[in-house]
Amino acid sequence: MLVLESARVEIAVLLNEVSYIKYEASSSKDEELDLKRRNLAIAFSLVERIIKLISNLGEDEGNFIL
Repeated sequence: MLVLESARVEIAVLLNEVSYIKYEASSSKDEELDLKRRNLAIAFSLVERIIKLISNLGEDEGNFIL
């Protein structure tokens, strides 16, 4: 659960950074924006996989984690 919470915080930080870079006047930030978007996609994928893992473990044990 700690990894999931850490990933959630990282996603929030990345979303803020992407928003800031996207609406900043400078166009030289395109590479930085692409990198942040890629990192954001990776973080979302990590959270999705963790949720699936927890769900599968709960089903295997006959318990549902809420």
